[in-house]
Amino acid sequence: MDNVEEALQFDPKGSPDIDALSQAYQETRGDLGEFLDRRQEDFDQRFQIWPGKSRDNRKHARGGGGEPFPWEGASDLSCNLIDDVIRSHVGMLMSVMKRANLVATPSRAVTLSEPPLCKTS
Repeated sequence: MDNVEEALQFDPKGSPDIDALSQAYQETRGDLGEFLDRRQEDFDQRFQIWPGKSRDNRKHARGGGGEPFPWEGASDLSCNLIDDVIRSHVGMLMSVMKRANLVATPSRAVTLSEPPLCKTS
């Protein structure tokens, strides 16, 4: 089918167009590539992960990389500033949401005669 959107419409009496579903899935995966790359970069920056960083937070000689500066086994710790800022902002915003007093008011006079969609205290 040429029109993928038409093929993806739900038809309870018909059978699904597997080729169209596969094509739509592949297009979605292709479109997500840049987004997923950015999320990985954000994760690496937040948790201070870079190529060559060891799990024990020590500097070690790597193949072809030469001797580590200032010496083998020196500390390779980093300041987790990004993670600290994110955690403090999340905590603050969660506190704000818990304390929020949401009030819904009509924006037009016409809506006064209609039944309310939500109730507030």
